Amino acid sequence: MKVLLIFPPFPRGSYAVKVQPLGLALLHANLENSPDTTVEVMDLNVNARSISQIITKVREESWDVVGISYMTPQATFTRALSTRLRRECPDVVIVHGGAHPTCRPHEAMKFSDFVVVGEGDISFIRLLEALKKREEPPCGVWGRWKGESYTDTVQEFVKDLDALPFPQRVSEGYNHTIHVVPGYAAPLLASRGCPNACSFCCSPKIWKQTIRYRSPASVLREIRELVEEGTRKFHFYDDDFLLNPAFVRTLCTSIVAEDLSIQWVCLASTRSIKRNAALLDLMVRAGCVGIEVGIESGDPGVLVEISKPQRVPEIEEAVKILHKKGVTILPLFMTFNPGETLEGHRNQKLFLDTLFTERKGVSLVGGPRRKAVYLGQFATPYPGSRFFETRNTTGITLCHTWSGFISTKINFVPHSLLQDCPKCDSLDAADYIEVLDALFYKFPSAFEPRRKGIKRAYFITQALKTFFSLCNGKKTLEECAMSFEKIYGCRRETALKFAAITSVIAAQCGLLFSRETEETEKGAVNLYYCFYLLYVWLCLHLPVRKKSVKNAVTAVVG
Repeated sequence: MKVLLIFPPFPRGSYAVKVQPLGLALLHANLENSPDTTVEVMDLNVNARSISQIITKVREESWDVVGISYMTPQATFTRALSTRLRRECPDVVIVHGGAHPTCRPHEAMKFSDFVVVGEGDISFIRLLEALKKREEPPCGVWGRWKGESYTDTVQEFVKDLDALPFPQRVSEGYNHTIHVVPGYAAPLLASRGCPNACSFCCSPKIWKQTIRYRSPASVLREIRELVEEGTRKFHFYDDDFLLNPAFVRTLCTSIVAEDLSIQWVCLASTRSIKRNAALLDLMVRAGCVGIEVGIESGDPGVLVEISKPQRVPEIEEAVKILHKKGVTILPLFMTFNPGETLEGHRNQKLFLDTLFTERKGVSLVGGPRRKAVYLGQFATPYPGSRFFETRNTTGITLCHTWSGFISTKINFVPHSLLQDCPKCDSLDAADYIEVLDALFYKFPSAFEPRRKGIKRAYFITQALKTFFSLCNGKKTLEECAMSFEKIYGCRRETALKFAAITSVIAAQCGLLFSRETEETEKGAVNLYYCFYLLYVWLCLHLPVRKKSVKNAVTAVVG
């Protein structure tokens, strides 16, 4: 049996970093041990192929099974590919798996023959065996067989993760680093699952708030093999690496004892960092050079709204602990969560400035006089999360296809922000530069190449001028966006995105306020801004076509 495994492309311009999908790499390794099975993995993010090229490959090379593992942003491509496969290669068995079909199996069933719900390490192998023997699908696989539908079957989690083979590793084409130091970093997983129930995450749906670990010996063995092959940088993708201190202590002690000379980063919650501060010295000796910390927000109300199991004082304490231990802090923020307001963003910035502005290694919008702006990823109501279920009552979803459900694009704006009433008084050229700086850094591709970017900045400045003129404290942010839409004739979604991102940046910079909030003093302007001041002043006073402004805004926010 010939099995082709496909990892579909993410929407264009979504992610610059390419990471090998470990799920398919594990399946690849598993299938290598299966008798009479030929397997190939196609990561279309590394080796781009059109749907027509894939169809041609499947037909000419006579593949029996095409398995597609995908997340929500990849679902639109998967639908199109599966539809073509069904029509042009009717004898090929199409199998869907991964996070999105696990959360929406009934939807996936419309475009496939079988859906692997949950972990596919065992159930996918059993499905292939059933197909060879012409038997009904195994537990954990939804599908149709001899006129009957098999649904609502649940596969038990893999109990012994050590029994699984190591992923079939490929480094060519992947550019993932550990941020702190350059060079390719191999992805690693020491556990599966998370006990928390954050509203924005589909982990509770997929992993049922349970967590399972590999043994430290197994992880060490995998690291040792990769080191022997020349890899010395690693990124642990566990949801919270510090949840099991005994595991971490044993693993790090072994790494130090074997003098592996590796560098690695991991993800940890603020509470885990606090509880296990004593472990950090050992982790550093074992090669830990950075920890990603899921801060999400510095607004206490927002943390409660999104069910994030941490409080503001815990964020402060965790950051100080990491700074004291010399571990680079890689903060993860999220913008447009339910509960956000303009005042909340301003207060959040003032709080986070005390933690990060002077912290070495923290990548924030910076440079001379540029104020740090804390945006990070955009809140996305992924299927399977509680956020997805409440999205229509907590805000407005701004995308209409699954490809828009991606955290690098604005796809949702909360009512709490849209119903805020923004106001600003007179702004000078330096104020506009603060907002432009943040837009440049958040949406860099929209301002490339340089000549085109300078021209686009001119039109964006005009758009900012119009938007700020609408912020008089008498209209809600949503009403300001609707007025902006009428002036420039842009799409409603585009106007809402532009109004939302501009107001958040301006609020954090102290330029835009909720109606009831008192204004703060502006900073002084230094020589660095002289050229930009003149340029922006000209932008504000020269005439411009409305169509050019509309096109520029659309290019930046979509």
